[in-house]
This record gives sequence, structure tokens and C-alpha cells, in this order.
Amino acid sequence: MSDRHTTALTALAPATWGTTYIVTTELLPPDRPLLAGALRVLPIGLLLLVAARSLPQGSWWWRSGVLGALNMGIFMGLLFLAAYRLPGGVAAVLVSSAPLLVVGLAWPLLGEPPTRYSVAAAAIGLAGVALLVLRPDAQLDALGLFAAIAAAASLATGVVLTKRWGRPSGILPFTAWQLVAGGLLLTPVSLAVEGAPPALDAEAVAGIAYLGVVGAGLTYPLWFNGIARLAATRVSMLSLLSPLVAVIAGVAIAEERFGIAETIGSVLVLLAVLLGQRPQPQAPVASPDRPDSVSSEPLPARAGPAPRVIGPRPHAQRSQNAPERLQEQLAGRVLALPGVREAPSAVSVAGARGFVLDGENGRGPAEAFQAGREFAHLHPPADGSLHMTLPEHVAAAAYASGWGQPRPVSRTPLIFGPRDEEELEVVWRLLHSSYNYAAGRGT
Repeated sequence: MSDRHTTALTALAPATWGTTYIVTTELLPPDRPLLAGALRVLPIGLLLLVAARSLPQGSWWWRSGVLGALNMGIFMGLLFLAAYRLPGGVAAVLVSSAPLLVVGLAWPLLGEPPTRYSVAAAAIGLAGVALLVLRPDAQLDALGLFAAIAAAASLATGVVLTKRWGRPSGILPFTAWQLVAGGLLLTPVSLAVEGAPPALDAEAVAGIAYLGVVGAGLTYPLWFNGIARLAATRVSMLSLLSPLVAVIAGVAIAEERFGIAETIGSVLVLLAVLLGQRPQPQAPVASPDRPDSVSSEPLPARAGPAPRVIGPRPHAQRSQNAPERLQEQLAGRVLALPGVREAPSAVSVAGARGFVLDGENGRGPAEAFQAGREFAHLHPPADGSLHMTLPEHVAAAAYASGWGQPRPVSRTPLIFGPRDEEELEVVWRLLHSSYNYAAGRGT
């Protein structure tokens, strides 16, 4: 799937979420926002969990709980609290600051440095949402302001951690774990704050079914898939579509006002979304006689003895492993390159993160790919090494400098994971060389 198609599918999620407000106000029982949130995620989460027939393993029990709380439970609870304490426009504007927060968090946690385009897109989007929904007579409330800002922080942190941690399984169980975790957090809070749920009429059941099946079961897999395949800052800009659709739905169904300010705001939001999709700047392209793709300097020798490696099945690094923080920075950099998306590796162990180049950009020779369009993969966090295709002279330079060894039989280079920031730059140079090889550049 091309980068453009992935972006379009991911955008469907926040666009659909923009209909939540009108469905909630028109069909669901009044004054029960926490109940609406719990019913939106828990039943569909349980159904998806049964369909997936897969439970988290190891650290993914607590990670699923954290992500489910940030992406759904805490976020929805704070969002509804803000909506109750503040005019809807104020709450929407503050929550729409999430893309700015993602821009700030993505640099230290994912290795995605902010660009003038990402900062400008977030600022323009915030201004656009303000024009769409803010009213001059809005009354402010300290608790409501805190809740709205905290909701934005929860959403931003959820996006970045989802990107940083990746996913250990398919998109269906990964989504189900989070929906259930978020629902289990919201349900007791709803009962404690709002009391026992009222009897539901046919309209309420239809509204809950829509929010659960369409607003959660279909959209969250698209959202999480987009986070895996696109840069986190790009995905966060798409969230600006939610308040835009909410306003359009209000105009179409509830006959709300739509004047000059709303028109300008809509244009600004769309401009911000488009501007936010600009890819990260590319590193310089290799020339044929260079052993690396980012610098004319030769590869430095790797310090110390080589790590312990097992193989051939699995062919993996078992000592001197890369810190998970550096693994995520490496993944963030390669996923920010044009045409690259993440998918479960087609040739490696379960949990390995495959880096796949779409057909538009993948013009390299057949030997530049391991399987399909996969040119490299990052082994699970306990390992942190990579298999990547490399031109012969680049692979020979890497072996001579102590950065890897060929895999038995297939001879695909295994590159050792970076132990510190300095080694990260060397491994990145090699990984970018693998990308250039697959893209048909500098080989």
C-alpha cells in the first residue's frame, strides 16, 4: 500500500470520530458521557478480542493497559470532563493542541526532529479549530482548562508511545487489547460518577452500535495502522479533521451556524492537514563508491569484541543489545523516509518490525529486497539487531569494521544494534544505505 493510501485510510478515523458529538447529543441518553465512552469501547473490544483469540504476552499486559488508558480511557474521561466544565469550543481548541505536543515529544522519544512545516501545520491547525468553534462569550473554568489540556497530553502521549513501542502482533488483537483496557477503566468511573445506566431505547441502542462498530471497531485499527506506517507528527495532524467534521455534521443535521469565520477556519484546518503530511527531509543520497549513505567518511571500527550471535534460525544478537530507546529512534528515522511503512516482517521471528518500501519508490534490483518489498527488519526489543539488504561493497565495509556478519545460507547482513548515540549514527548510515539500495539510488 502506498504512503498516500495509508494516509487517506488513517484520515478516515478522526473524520469518523468527528461524528461522535452529533450522534451522542441526538441519540444517546443525556448527561451520561462516561457511560457513552465505556459503551463505545468495551463491548466492541470484547468482540474483537474473541475474534482475535490472542492475549498479550509478557510486558504487553502492562503496555496494553497504558496505551488503552492514554488512547481511550483517560483521554475520553478528561475530554468529557472538559466538555462539561467548558464551552465546547474552548475544549475543542485546547484538545487540538495535541499535534503541537506530538511534535515536541516525537523528537526525544522517536528521533523525529521538528521541522518548520510540522510546527507551522500544528499552529495553523490550532488557529483553524479556534475559528471553527470558539465563541467570544466563552466562560472559562480552571478545572475544565486543566482537563482539556490533560486530554491533549494523553492523546499526544498515546500516539507517541504507540509509535515507540510498536506492536507485537496483528492489528486486530492489538486494537482489542486497548479497547478492553480503556473500557475497563471507564466503566467503574462511569458507575461511580453517573450511577447505574438507564434503560436504553431503540435510538440509543442504534447510537451505541454506531459508535462501537464504526467509531471504534473500524476506525481504531486504521488509526493504529497509520501510526505504525507513518511518522507520528504526520498522523497527529490528521486528528484536526475531527473538529472540522463535527462542525460540518452540526450544520448539516442540527442546522448550526456556519459563517465567514467557520469558512476560514475550515480552510486553515485543511491547509494544516496537508502541510503536516510533508515527509521529513531526506539525508543525502549515496554515491556509488561510498561505503555509507550519509557521510563521505569511512565507517569507524566498532569498539570492543563482537556480540554473541546465534543462528541460523533464528539469526539473532544475544549480548551487547541496543537500548529500546535507540531502537525506537532508528525505527522513527527510517519510517519518516518517503514510501517506507512498517509491517510484521515476512521473513523474521514474531514481533520483528519489517520496513517495506512501496512500489512507487522501490526501484532497486530484486536482490535489494528480502521478501516482497521488505528491505530491512528490526528484531524484537530484547534483541535490537537488524537484517538489511546492502550492496556488496557496503556489506563488506560493515563486516570489516565489526558492525555485522552475514546470515548463514542467505548471506543477508546482520547489523548489530547500536549501544549508544554514536553507534546509532553509524547504524543509521547503514540502514539508510539499505533504503537507497531498495530505492535504486547510489548503487
